[in-house]
Amino acid sequence: MTWITENAWPAIVLLVGAAVIAWLMVEKHGRIIAAGLISAACVLWFIEDTVVTPAEVVEARVQLMLDAFKAGDESAVHQMISDASPELKKTASRGLQLVALQNSFHLKDLQTTVQPDSKRAVVHLRANGRATLKQNSIDQQVATRWETTWDLIDSQWKLSGVKRLDVVTGKEIGVLDPG
Repeated sequence: MTWITENAWPAIVLLVGAAVIAWLMVEKHGRIIAAGLISAACVLWFIEDTVVTPAEVVEARVQLMLDAFKAGDESAVHQMISDASPELKKTASRGLQLVALQNSFHLKDLQTTVQPDSKRAVVHLRANGRATLKQNSIDQQVATRWETTWDLIDSQWKLSGVKRLDVVTGKEIGVLDPG
């Protein structure tokens, strides 16, 4: 389900545009209509700013996970992974041993789908930037694509599954495979 608060800006721009048109086109009641439309845009902006949807919470967790990886903080990474996924914790640890992500590494194109019961979310994302292979100190620009699964466990979103996808074809490849 998509909420208007996921991206309220198109509606806000539409309301402001309609207010300008009402102000210019309608002679008698144009200013009243424009004021109402501007008020509606302000209310929508306030709601957008204060309401946090489950998808936004999950996306914040994805960013926290990336930040922990960039910091090389294995403990923080493990805290964000479900205890029901011990192999995923091992894979994360191995990834931290193999690669150091530079500050330029960032998330792009997050697409989050929260299941109707709000207990599971799937996030498709790209993550791009500079990474250094620790074994030989080779620094290179990398582009990656991922599908991650997050479960709501004790009111906290935890990573429970990861698929690395080929950036061109979208087919699954090994999480730690090169390229």
